[in-house]
Amino acid sequence: MIGIASQIVAPATLVTALLFYFGYRRIYWYFNHFGVSSTVLEFSNRDYFMRAVDGLYVPLGAIGVLGLTLMWGYVALGRPARVAAGSVWLQRLAVVSGLLLVFNGISSLFWRTPLNRGLTVAPVCVIAGVLLLWFATYGRRQRIGGRGPARGPGAGAVAEWALIFLVVGLSLFWAVDNYAAAVGRDRAETFASKLRSLPQVVIYSDKQLDLDPNGTKEIYCPAAGLAYPYRYEGLVLILEAASNYVLVPASWTEKDGTAVVLPRDATTALRLEFAMPGAATIADKC
Repeated sequence: MIGIASQIVAPATLVTALLFYFGYRRIYWYFNHFGVSSTVLEFSNRDYFMRAVDGLYVPLGAIGVLGLTLMWGYVALGRPARVAAGSVWLQRLAVVSGLLLVFNGISSLFWRTPLNRGLTVAPVCVIAGVLLLWFATYGRRQRIGGRGPARGPGAGAVAEWALIFLVVGLSLFWAVDNYAAAVGRDRAETFASKLRSLPQVVIYSDKQLDLDPNGTKEIYCPAAGLAYPYRYEGLVLILEAASNYVLVPASWTEKDGTAVVLPRDATTALRLEFAMPGAATIADKC
């Protein structure tokens, strides 16, 4: 019973950790685009898990389709095609191509070139190169009648497969990490490009907030009896996380824009009013 439980708990813990990590990467790069450190926003585990899906479903779908294609393709090729894998020239081509691909992928850790700087290009090159080298090794063993140190259930075979899975697994992690970061940046750029057409926020406060990013307007209404004499216009709400509002001016640009992280606490009374651009608000009547 304990053994069965451990087999279930360990994979579940790993999946949870991966979801948390990729959700963190997606959120980090999203807010980094606006110049905000996501670490100050107090996201919950649920926030990370929910946003991890946005950066995972495409890579996981691609991995699933590729895996099925390789397995079914191997069966569909038939024995003649499998025997052809033992061709010396085919093996040499696979070795040369595999080594070049692995080198191209690993080289991105030290320098960037047009061949290794694309999205997920480097890790995919490492995966493809390792699989080609495995294909060449497999073909050679078939050609020489199955002789070789890694044939059979011995320690050599176990070590070989463990190393293959390690390299491929780490490369997949690398690729998904790059994709999750790219998704965060892309979602932020899309949001920023639509700021002027999104609902704008009027912040009502009982105290002066000293908000002064470009494009924000402060209105003070000293009339007696007003619960919120200070009002701020021209802002767009990005997100409400825990006890913080993250806002940017509708005129925000990556070059000179300023983001605002407004804490919601008991010392300051706040009220937010949303309106489409150009719509009349209560603040206009002050």
